[in-house]
Amino acid sequence: MQVVLIPSGKSFSCKSGETILAAAKRQAINLASACENGTCGACKSEVVAGVVDHDDRASALTRTDLALGKALLCCAYARSDLTIKATQIAQRNDQPAATVPARVVRLQRLSPSVSGLTLRFPPGLSPAFRPGQFVGIEWEGRLRSFSIANAPRADGTIDLHIGRVQNGQFTGHVFEALTEGEILRLAGPFGDFGIADDQRPMLFVAGGTGMAPIVGMLQALAPAAPRQPIRLYWGCRNAREFYASNQVDEVAPAFADFRCVQVVSDDDPQWRGRSGFVHDIVRSDVPDLCQFDVYACGNPLLVRAMEDVAIEGGVPPARFFADSFNLVPPPAVDAQVLNKGATA
Repeated sequence: MQVVLIPSGKSFSCKSGETILAAAKRQAINLASACENGTCGACKSEVVAGVVDHDDRASALTRTDLALGKALLCCAYARSDLTIKATQIAQRNDQPAATVPARVVRLQRLSPSVSGLTLRFPPGLSPAFRPGQFVGIEWEGRLRSFSIANAPRADGTIDLHIGRVQNGQFTGHVFEALTEGEILRLAGPFGDFGIADDQRPMLFVAGGTGMAPIVGMLQALAPAAPRQPIRLYWGCRNAREFYASNQVDEVAPAFADFRCVQVVSDDDPQWRGRSGFVHDIVRSDVPDLCQFDVYACGNPLLVRAMEDVAIEGGVPPARFFADSFNLVPPPAVDAQVLNKGATA
């Protein structure tokens, strides 16, 4: 089968049993990718013509994506000739991109289970990112993915919100041994999560550290003083985990019609706010959900549940956007090569 890429017009062939991404790499065509195991969505592309199917690794592909003709090239197989709208990455000498160093200039405990890192890069090496994207941190031969938690800054620094994962090697290091001044190595940015239309009403739904990219998106929106309705629903297990409340409070006055609802899922006798599952609260609070662009970020169960709520509420597939945090073993990577995994 032949695959034609747009807008570049380049083409390549796919062998039987070969993923589209693997076929492109075999023929020295470098397409955007990261985890290569179906979890991060960095290789998500639009199938303009032709038929593909996926293996069972495609966890970052939602029903909304399928309705829009999207495919994850790292676990998609051509069943006919294809035309695909995909992002090519130009690299010198067709070599994989290396990671870059970043110094931890600030380390703080944001909550009992979340640490905040601020990273500074050497001159000229700060990532050019869009709010909503993520980076990979190389650690012991693997790369761990974390969303960037700020809008772009003049000094090029980025913030990360790192939630502790049980038995997570890197997150364990962050909580037990990481110090300010330590050098980490990063790859990226990756992903297509972010503001699609800054003029439309928006409803954000976050679970835990799913707030990280949403903080960055709200910071990016604030300078324009939006007039349209903007809603934020944030679910955590207990009240101590609302670690970014101050950041939300800082940007809230910039929005003419803004509402933030915090939801606790565990029994907490000290909590006086909303309780339950955050997607159920959205369902009960927002009967006119179809007027919003919906952005969901957090664990896969939350994202799938919120997708159901959006479909029930009449949100068109093109107006639902999601970033799912999938905790799965990433592929091992060569120390010099960019090949991000999505894990702790």
